[in-house]
Amino acid sequence: MKLDAYLSPSRHGIFYFRWPLPPARDRSGRATVRLSLRTRCPKRASQLARHLSSCGCRMNLDNRASLMRHDEMRALVRT
Repeated sequence: MKLDAYLSPSRHGIFYFRWPLPPARDRSGRATVRLSLRTRCPKRASQLARHLSSCGCRMNLDNRASLMRHDEMRALVRT
C-alpha cells in the first residue's frame, strides 16, 4: 500500500504526520513538525493527513506559519 507524502509509520506501526516548516530566523533548526496521529489504520491516517495538510497549506498562504515558534505550531496542530 502506498502512503501519502506526509505520513510516516513508526517501527511500532503508529502513523505520524510530518509537515515541512517555512524558513524563519528565530526557529531552532527544526525543518518539520512531526506528531503522532495515534492510529495504526492506514486509511484513517491518510484521512487525517489530508485534512492536516490542507490546514497547513492555508497557514502557509497566510504567512502565519513563518511567524510562529515550533511549540506554538505544534500546539495549534494538536487542537
